[in-house]
Amino acid sequence: MYYNYNTMNNEIKKLVITSMFLAACGALSIFQIPLPFIASYAGFDLAIIPLLLSRRFVGLTKSIVIALIYPFFTLISVIPNFIGVLFLMMQSTSIVLIDFIFNNKKYNIFGIIISIVLITIISVIINIFIIMPLYVGEHTYWSNPIPNIVAAIFTSITITSIRLMVGYALTWPLWTLFNSERFKK
Repeated sequence: MYYNYNTMNNEIKKLVITSMFLAACGALSIFQIPLPFIASYAGFDLAIIPLLLSRRFVGLTKSIVIALIYPFFTLISVIPNFIGVLFLMMQSTSIVLIDFIFNNKKYNIFGIIISIVLITIISVIINIFIIMPLYVGEHTYWSNPIPNIVAAIFTSITITSIRLMVGYALTWPLWTLFNSERFKK
């Protein structure tokens, strides 16, 4: 039986790097920054930075795994219910997928703007039709829909745009630095 040790070492290396990104996402998601006028399940964390970097370093599938697992770290201290975890899982997965579609080779300002707009739209839809009815209660939510829908839209736009703008603003220089000639040697 023949083993290709180079391939095996690369897979082990990617697994270790994926674990490190997952640990970084988990550690950064525990410390959430509360934003005023936002539902208690939604807060701002810096876990978007290792999530976006993981998509660059370990690929799409491993980043989706990170996006699906790291929200459970928020149950430790930040989010007392699974609604916030569900929102983070859906939003993080859409962030990874849309970042893959529009910023595959390198970051450009057009791809970042399109990504922010699309992910914000997806987050608004998720918040209006899935998260807010679960959070408020479906009967209560649809009995007085206008204020609840406005609150869902406001929450989604605020949280998503802040997460993505800060995330891309901090990830873009890091990605440029890691792809420079100095790191390739």
